[in-house]
Amino acid sequence: MISKVKFLGKILVIIVGGYLIGHFIVTDHIQKTDGLRMVNDKGIKEEAPSITLKSLSGKLVSLSDFKGKWIFLNFWATWCAPCVVEMPMMNNLYNKLKDKNFIMLGISLDKENPYKVAKFAKNLKLDFPILLDPKLETATKYGVTTIPLTFMIGPDGRLEAIAEGIRNWDSKEMIQYFNSLINEEFSKTVN
Repeated sequence: MISKVKFLGKILVIIVGGYLIGHFIVTDHIQKTDGLRMVNDKGIKEEAPSITLKSLSGKLVSLSDFKGKWIFLNFWATWCAPCVVEMPMMNNLYNKLKDKNFIMLGISLDKENPYKVAKFAKNLKLDFPILLDPKLETATKYGVTTIPLTFMIGPDGRLEAIAEGIRNWDSKEMIQYFNSLINEEFSKTVN
């Protein structure tokens, strides 16, 4: 009976979260790139909330560790079926871009033992860093009410894009899109 209540509670959170997320994300102009919504409010972009979380290895990791890089920040959980589906695609994207000015961070919202998350990551052969947010403090800072939810943070530390729900991250179009972001930023620094 208790596990049924927990399950129904999670379903309720997902349903209510889907409704509320529309109220949390307000932009003047939205462009779509395979479902990725660009945050472009006339050049004024919100600074990404700072975070420091433990990785699966126990090391503290902060966003500030990656200043100057494009940061792909994905909120997920092992019990989230769409998250499980998109993880291999995210891993493919990460492996194509990891040698560029790009980092991918997966933030697990699992409240259970971190060994379960580590086993999950190992079974899916995930190469990108996984961070743990069991108390949902970081999720709260980012207004996460539904998962998967992905934020793109620019090299200047500002929020650039948001993707709600599952995406085909390793599609040809997405890879071209991320390469163009990275190359555009690189050409700004060279000129």
